[in-house]
Order: sequence, then structure tokens, then C-alpha cells
Amino acid sequence: MASLTVFLQFFRVGNMHFYIHSKKIFQFIGIAVLTLTGLGAWNYFVGQSVGDFFLKESLMRLTDLDDETSFSTWFSTLLLLFCAFLMMIIALVKRSLKEGYVSHWWGLSTIFLLLSIDEASQIHEIASGLSGVLGMAEQEGRILWVVPYILFVLAVAGIYAKFLWSLPGHIRNLFCLAGAIYVGGAIGLEMLGFFLPSDVYLFILIEEFMEMAGIAILAYALLIYLNGYITDIQVHLRQ
Repeated sequence: MASLTVFLQFFRVGNMHFYIHSKKIFQFIGIAVLTLTGLGAWNYFVGQSVGDFFLKESLMRLTDLDDETSFSTWFSTLLLLFCAFLMMIIALVKRSLKEGYVSHWWGLSTIFLLLSIDEASQIHEIASGLSGVLGMAEQEGRILWVVPYILFVLAVAGIYAKFLWSLPGHIRNLFCLAGAIYVGGAIGLEMLGFFLPSDVYLFILIEEFMEMAGIAILAYALLIYLNGYITDIQVHLRQ
């Protein structure tokens, strides 16, 4: 066990101490995931059947899990960015303690930063949009990004196998669970879309829930890792 003080010299606000409460943060994230999923279900099963009301169009757009400007999209973006930030902190901690796998943590932080950018900008959807140009059906167009993503996941799994095995057992199990849920939603259900109409909202609902749940579990694992690996993290904001 080690005790570490991380100094962030941004601006003077006096001495402030921040302590990580893993369970409380996870509970908050979990409630947010369930709320956004519930709003998405309301959007499809109730919202579209009711008459017009004040700000209905905006509310429907913000609660549509398949809309790139919805609450769920921005929440997932921030959650991915939060994981990237936690991984960066772990990399800095390990480097300061001269421990191994620093580059692996930096690599993960970079990957999740790129995933957050993709989530916000929907870059992978651009590939699907090329289906019309290439004379492919919309379902077939998904293969333009699904296959490269599968190859990327396999490559990362191979590169990080030894790193994953080096983690404490409970953290490794959470990492595997988070990855299985996230990849199962992002790619697994997307592959099922090859055989289903593109407007099957139930699958979209499950897919988005799995993605958010997977990221939430990963964030929880990272918070536990920080709490267990470093007995005391104090963040001082000072000049």
C-alpha cells in the first residue's frame, strides 16, 4: 500500500481535499443509467402516442436513445471521458511510484478518450452512411464499421492480456464483465441488426443500456482500484 498526494496547480482556492467514494459514485451513475434508459423507453412506448404538448419535440429528441444529441449520448460521452481521466490518474500514480504497466494505462486512457470523441461525434455512423454510396442496404452498411471495430477489440485484447492478468482478481473480473457487457451491446447487438429492420427500437434500447452499464461498471472498477491501490489520495488545488 502506498500513500500519495497529487498536486494540481491550477488556481488558488485554499487547501481542498477530495476523497473518492466508489460506491456512492457508482450508485449515482447507476441511477443515471436507469433513468436515461427509462426515459428512452417512455419516449418510444408512451411519448410518441400522446398528443402535442409544450416542448414535446425537444423532449422527444433529448430522450431518444438513438439520437446523437440526446441526454444518453452526452452522458455516455462524459462517462467514457471520466474513465479516460481515471486511467490517466492511475498512469501518473504508477509512474510516480516507478511501477510497471504505465504505458498500458496511458494507452487505455487514450483509447477511451478516442471512444468519447467517437460517441460525441458519431464517427462510426459515417461509415454506415457510406452504404448508400456503395449501393449497399442500410443493414449491410453496418459491416463497414463493425468489422474494423471487432478487429480492433481483438487486437487490444491480445496486447492487454498480460496486463489484465496482472490486475487484482476482483478488479480483473469487473474489467472482464464491463468489457463483455459493453462490447456485447456495441457490437453484438449491432451484428444482430444485420438480420433485423433498422428501426427495431427495443434492440436500440437494450444496446444503449448495455453500453452505459458496461462503462459504469468499468468506472466502478477503476475507482475501487484507486481506493485499494492507494490508501489515501489528496488533491490540493493551489497556485
